[in-house]
Amino acid sequence: NSFIEPAFEYARKYAPEDCMLYYNDFNEYMPQKTEAIYNMAMELKEKKLIDGIGMQSHLDVGFPTVSSYEKALAKFASTGLDVLSHAVESYWSTLNQPICTACSIYSARLVFEWLEKAYKEPNNLEAREKMAEASIVAGVAFSHPRTTGSHACSFPLTNIYGVPHGEACAFTLDYFIKFNADNADGDGRITAFARECGFASPYAMADEISAMKKRMGMKLRLSEIGCTTDEQIRELAEKSMSMLMKRNPVALTKENICEMYKKLK
Repeated sequence: NSFIEPAFEYARKYAPEDCMLYYNDFNEYMPQKTEAIYNMAMELKEKKLIDGIGMQSHLDVGFPTVSSYEKALAKFASTGLDVLSHAVESYWSTLNQPICTACSIYSARLVFEWLEKAYKEPNNLEAREKMAEASIVAGVAFSHPRTTGSHACSFPLTNIYGVPHGEACAFTLDYFIKFNADNADGDGRITAFARECGFASPYAMADEISAMKKRMGMKLRLSEIGCTTDEQIRELAEKSMSMLMKRNPVALTKENICEMYKKLK
């Protein structure tokens, strides 16, 4: 990355305003390469230096295997779920404000419409462009409100169990939508967000996120990542309790998080 980041810094500085920048490489399905590219791309994306990832490959009969390609696609697709988490969490953060709220809604709408198209049709440039747009707008959305419970939980899921960051954020996002709808929607704000995104209710939106995760091959249960004992769940809950929990629209305790993980076991 010693020359790649400066190259994108230069490109971003001098490229036309409507020019989108993508990192592209060969054979990104190779596990070590997938991991390295994912980590580097996430850093570049956080710095707003790239808008997406290309996926160029040498293909032969029987190589790479379908499963290895699917795993790489799923990992890169998880970055889109990170965008959705940024949009949703920034909307309900206790630090929300009107301009960021508008960006949250706009970005989430784009993700719901275009993420799976980009996942299923890698050569669909319109879908990739729309997801790049969603990513940039979500960056504005959480620039002040920041993130909340889903991101707080994502860090130990990644650090302890190796779940890719975007997938780790989405792992609890549908649960938090329902939890917050039940406990922090007295003013109807979370319901309004769901309706702005085209859903009848927060529960319907959460169910669609669950279905999206399943369709894109994301993990849905803790047992899938090797977290099965009460001791592991207690450790996960303990390490999830960061300052981000304070920005959730209703205060979250370690007991709340432990209960959630038990339901996701």
